[in-house]
Amino acid sequence: MRSLLLAVILSLSATFPAFTQSLQINDAVIRVPVPPKYENADSNAKPLPSLYFKTKKIEPLEKAGEFDEGIFLYGASIRPRKDRSNAEVYEQLFAAVFNRVKHRVNGGKGTSATGDLNPKLIDRIFKNAGGKTAATLDLVVNDPTQKSFVVLAGYELIGVVTIPIYVETSFVFVKDRLVFAHNVRVAVTGNSRTPSKTIKSEMRRTSKKLRNAIQRANR
Repeated sequence: MRSLLLAVILSLSATFPAFTQSLQINDAVIRVPVPPKYENADSNAKPLPSLYFKTKKIEPLEKAGEFDEGIFLYGASIRPRKDRSNAEVYEQLFAAVFNRVKHRVNGGKGTSATGDLNPKLIDRIFKNAGGKTAATLDLVVNDPTQKSFVVLAGYELIGVVTIPIYVETSFVFVKDRLVFAHNVRVAVTGNSRTPSKTIKSEMRRTSKKLRNAIQRANR
């Protein structure tokens, strides 16, 4: 009887997949599954140009209204080039953003050459990645269809207090479209001001699962 009940539960879980939201990227719709510990901040079921998934668990800093943790997503299409493929443009875009953040971490102003890439898009990704206040930079993955890096940045409260935050920025290449996801987490617990390795690890696991889920949902 227990084995039969388990089989029914498994079949139901296979029938009802995780809730998904949709990104509208020009003429394409990209399905984005909502991570288990997050909820969609917008109840609109129509495809949107950007999405925000907020954490379900309200943590002390959020209770004080100081900072909201969540995942911000948006996308872009690639303008056709005669001299290189869309995949090569994807590689160049990631390199342009990554090198700009690296330049900032090394004490520069966070500027870099963009070539014929969209400078406004690069600037948007850089700012949402925490690039303006980035103190550290870690490359997480650099595969043909998935790329990601993490920065330890700061968030100022009326110019008085700086809350250390982790931001993992993911690039997903799917259906010749680019999906960008910025996973933002407060980097400390309680009254500590020492960055938490546990929070960083949890954030990276969530980002990896999200990248994989986006690719599976759009095969």
